Amino acid sequence: MLHTLGRFQTLAPISSFIIHIDDQKMIHPKLVKKLEDKGLWSKAVRNKIFLTNGSIETIEKVSNKMRKIFKTSYEISQKALIERAAARGKYICQDEKLELSLRKATPKSISTLIKHAYQEGLKIAFSKINH
Repeated sequence: MLHTLGRFQTLAPISSFIIHIDDQKMIHPKLVKKLEDKGLWSKAVRNKIFLTNGSIETIEKVSNKMRKIFKTSYEISQKALIERAAARGKYICQDEKLELSLRKATPKSISTLIKHAYQEGLKIAFSKINH
């Protein structure tokens, strides 16, 4: 429910701007509002967001600035997320949960990320890698 209000219980980026409530799907209200404000909201744009699993990355009318603001976890450098988690770690007295998202997870890509996390000083205990 917090997700629909634009509130998140994590520092991790969200994996999709599609929200599932009971049996219904909707697009995150903040994204809809921004698209409406820019005059870009339409049935075609809504359908495209649903077809791309909640991403606006391939919608041509959307500006690069807006694409940067509304990136999904799959569109962000996972190495950068690891580096930011390592930088925050100095100031956190408890463990932090870090979720990584890979479009095409392979054993090599996963081991590369685990090695990078270890080199950055993170405790290695991956429980979930989204793909």
